[in-house]
Amino acid sequence: MKQLIYVSLLLLLVSACNNTSEETKSLQKILATYNEKIKPDHHIYIIRSQHYCSGCVQRIYLDMEKILKKDKQVTIISYDKNHLTQSTLKKVNFILDSKNVTDKILNNYANMTIFETKRGEVLNYHLVEGTENIELPEFMKQALIK
Repeated sequence: MKQLIYVSLLLLLVSACNNTSEETKSLQKILATYNEKIKPDHHIYIIRSQHYCSGCVQRIYLDMEKILKKDKQVTIISYDKNHLTQSTLKKVNFILDSKNVTDKILNNYANMTIFETKRGEVLNYHLVEGTENIELPEFMKQALIK
């Protein structure tokens, strides 16, 4: 009987440790396409869709540039560099989505999705979907100000 309890507890523990969020799985798939992994350190990923509001994306990039440091703690994944200044490109990692995997994996999104990660897991995410209240999510502001 004790063995059965130990085995049950062990299985429960293993299943609890293997509880990866859908957001983490999606980001892992996108990065794996380009031989990348989620960085272990605190990091921000911005994924821009091919379907976007030009002014909305520009606003996010301009607001980000104001507080961005040169330590490359942000990775932008996009199929082009539209609306990114040379100054911003020097401060971020940029992955060209030449295989268009972001729109295939993150279906039903427009504009951009911003992920906050640490230790290989997504901590927070924010969808920039509409054209109202376009601003950096609070978790991104806090991460970039530190």
